[in-house]
Amino acid sequence: MDGSWAEVDPRPGSLVMNIGDTFSRMMGGRLKATKHRVIDIGTDRYAVPFFFTPRYDGDVGINFMSKATGVGPEHRVERYGPWVLDVIKNQKKYFEYRVLPDIEPTA
Repeated sequence: MDGSWAEVDPRPGSLVMNIGDTFSRMMGGRLKATKHRVIDIGTDRYAVPFFFTPRYDGDVGINFMSKATGVGPEHRVERYGPWVLDVIKNQKKYFEYRVLPDIEPTA
């Protein structure tokens, strides 16, 4: 894949779901997170935001697919709370989170 966008016509009765960073992480990058944006294409459609987040000490390690299927690289436990705080503070560098203390990831 070259990262370019493809124009896809809407399909009646279909569902489009954005995959977030956490789910992408849990799937070992097999499913890619998307930027959430909407472009007016002149067709009526409905958007229903739904956010599903693990508990702070929930396991989002790589590779969750290996843990579920027994196939692939060994699963490495990583806790959601420290991981997501690192992502929003140090990787995405969200302004509001710059004052948070650094938290060491724990297994």
